[in-house]
Amino acid sequence: MQGLSFRGHDESEESLNRGNLIEVLNWYAARCKEIKEVLFSNAPGNDQMTSPTIQKDLINCCAGETTRAIINEIGDSLFSILVDEARDNSMKEQMAVVLRFVDKSGRVKERFLGISHVTDTCAQSLKDAIDAMFSTHGLSMSSLRGQGYDGASNMSGEFNGLKALILRENPHAMYVHCFAHQLQLAIVSVARRNCMVGDFLDVLAIIVNLVGASCKRVDALRTSYQANILGWDTLFSRVIEFCVDRHILVPNMEDIVVVKGRPRRVAQQVTYFHRFYVDLYCNVIDSILQELNDRFPETTTELFTCISCLSPRDSFAAFDKDKLLRFAQFYPLDFNSEELLLLRPQLDKFLLLVRMDEAFFNLNSISCVAQKLIETRSSCYFPLVYRLLTLALILPVATASVERVFSAMNLIKSDLRNKMGDIWLNDNLLQSN
Repeated sequence: MQGLSFRGHDESEESLNRGNLIEVLNWYAARCKEIKEVLFSNAPGNDQMTSPTIQKDLINCCAGETTRAIINEIGDSLFSILVDEARDNSMKEQMAVVLRFVDKSGRVKERFLGISHVTDTCAQSLKDAIDAMFSTHGLSMSSLRGQGYDGASNMSGEFNGLKALILRENPHAMYVHCFAHQLQLAIVSVARRNCMVGDFLDVLAIIVNLVGASCKRVDALRTSYQANILGWDTLFSRVIEFCVDRHILVPNMEDIVVVKGRPRRVAQQVTYFHRFYVDLYCNVIDSILQELNDRFPETTTELFTCISCLSPRDSFAAFDKDKLLRFAQFYPLDFNSEELLLLRPQLDKFLLLVRMDEAFFNLNSISCVAQKLIETRSSCYFPLVYRLLTLALILPVATASVERVFSAMNLIKSDLRNKMGDIWLNDNLLQSN
């Protein structure tokens, strides 16, 4: 499904373009004799199966089978929920729901469950819509272990937000504010507080627009791009080299800089080095760290600090048994007191296995560890460790998958098809995601 319309403006036999569905059927019938024998003129007049109602019924059946396959894939596994809302082209507020879970092979998957029209975007209306969707598909709120939204008050409000309403029903559904959204808010806040950073981002936006207008410039930028973090010394030498190559005047770092907009008698006498290193570089780094500390809650930070101990990099160098036990304590429904006692020796044996078995060498992510445990059937010997890995993997980090649903929604329900009904829209979205 590519967001194409099904019906054509004129579906009569004399039309040069009878719509995508009928044209595809004609194309297929011309290549398959068995299909040609039961289509169009060879089919009864009251059983053509090409009317608008039949087309909707077919897509609705496909959507039902897709949803059923997703629910069967989840089974009795734990999962997280990602929710966001956006307006479609007919100015209706649509709420999209995506489920994040670990399948039977140990792979993390995010599946689009459905979209629901909400007349009111208050937290209670969103909660009622989610409850209705869960009830329709036979999902239980008790299996929910994570929830990911943006920072809107109706979503993340401490007392009356959607997060709070779900936590009252299930206190183990950990809320994670979308990391990409938080990083964006942190950068915006720093830019507002530091005029030089704001000017830099304005110039950067101009450069991005200039480079993006040319395919050659984009390719050249990708070729020269290096994904590394530069310290001050390396950054400073790169800037000097850049300026010299392009005949840009470089000031002497020991000269006194004149701050514009201030009288010379009251202005602070600082060097160019102090201006660039202290007032700009260090100030921006400190501001970003402060913003990140303020925006990431203590519970979320502790959760992901504990999860990082499961990283397989450098032969599980970050492995910390005490932090992993602390992570298990966040989920008392999944780890009772007896299982917490059994988890400690399991972690010791697990660490011994992964550092000796070649199958666990050179793994790059926690998801790879879970998959390898399933492949080697070691999950049967370390069920508590695998459960810990599952809980770590289903925690949502970003809501990109929900945003992709809205991108598809704008393709399907375009300006020319803005009268599309909610059920018809949901059925098409299920096929396209």
